[in-house]
Amino acid sequence: MNTSLKEISIGGRLFRVDDLDSLGLASGVDFERTEIDFVEGWVKPGDVCVDVGANIGLFTVTMARCAGVGGRIYAFEPDPINFALLEDNASLWRDASDIRLNRVACGDVKKT
Repeated sequence: MNTSLKEISIGGRLFRVDDLDSLGLASGVDFERTEIDFVEGWVKPGDVCVDVGANIGLFTVTMARCAGVGGRIYAFEPDPINFALLEDNASLWRDASDIRLNRVACGDVKKT
């Protein structure tokens, strides 16, 4: 398990990534800029949003910033390592929006 965390700034607020940094966020690469711009253009204050496959929370926190204190974000991430980072990153944004985290996978078939 990766235990070394790096703190970076996204939207002027802290965001944590592990030593693998699989999204390359600490490298300064503008990761999925088109998608982030889309989210920032569509999510308005008070919106309710869903992030399925939230990974470490990049889009979760982007939606939280846009939806604001009246908004609610539901994030779903089944991987335990990614979920731990999602929890950590969401905790840094709790004052920005109501973020609800779920450590489950989403699909159209119930796994037995």
